[in-house]
Amino acid sequence: MGYAFILAGGAITWSSNRMPNVTFSSSESEYNGLTNAAKEAMWLRTFLSELHLQPAAPMVIYGDNQAALSIARNQQYHTATKHIAIKWHWIREVIESGDVQVQHMPTKDMTADIFTKGLERIKHRHHVERLGLWP
Repeated sequence: MGYAFILAGGAITWSSNRMPNVTFSSSESEYNGLTNAAKEAMWLRTFLSELHLQPAAPMVIYGDNQAALSIARNQQYHTATKHIAIKWHWIREVIESGDVQVQHMPTKDMTADIFTKGLERIKHRHHVERLGLWP
């Protein structure tokens, strides 16, 4: 799983890790990834507020898996997700509080894929540019 946070046109924090647990579907994996990104977003909100740069709007986390986004937004009981550990549902709390917002982004535009997939040269360079690492 991977994420990157971009501020003023450049990546300020990013991560690429193996999943810490076994998941039963790609939606569950993506949901876990959203939760990890939300944890980083909350840390960034705190850090920025200490610099007196508190974001006025929720921090937006983009995901390319519609099912994972639906699970994050909807706190209803889902039989397909009843086995997911409670710690992964924390993202629902920060969405409800208004600190974080999740939105869909098509896979072709998902810059975090640079951390999790082997990409062809053109896509790789595009994502490197989006991270602010290429002129």
